[in-house]
Amino acid sequence: MGEKYTVDGDIPPWTRLVDFLREKAKLCGTKVVCREAGCGICTVVITRPDLEHEGRYKTYSVPSCQTLLYACDGWSIESVENLGDRFTGYHSLQKALHGFTGTQCGYCSPGMIMHMYGQIQNGPLTMSQVERSLDGNLCRCTGYRPILDAFKSFAVDADQVLKNKLTDIERQ
Repeated sequence: MGEKYTVDGDIPPWTRLVDFLREKAKLCGTKVVCREAGCGICTVVITRPDLEHEGRYKTYSVPSCQTLLYACDGWSIESVENLGDRFTGYHSLQKALHGFTGTQCGYCSPGMIMHMYGQIQNGPLTMSQVERSLDGNLCRCTGYRPILDAFKSFAVDADQVLKNKLTDIERQ
């Protein structure tokens, strides 16, 4: 977290970001399943220079299984470990997913959280945008209603009842 990595010539040019994160950086919160960018499990958030506007940066989520490591030169990469944990405290997205009972096995949770984290980095979202943005993230256990409700509670047009529904993780 906050560490700078330099890649030497020992790493093959076909190495994917997800493999580097898990094997070299030992950040195993980023999972890998399909290796085809179809499940969203491996999502990380990147900040990179905006090639259209000099001196500006773009932040968004990407599937790390389809991102070549050597393409990441000069990027800032955030994995779920950067957001929070039981020792440093949880991010509000993590608290919401838990509070809305949006996780069972938890395998998809890091990717879902990172996807939404990348989305909110670019400004407020509507409930409709939240719903459309998660179409590339799969969950086989929980079902999507509690997950969507958790993330919709951050939307600018969310009903106050939905926003008030969040349970405080410290009281459980």
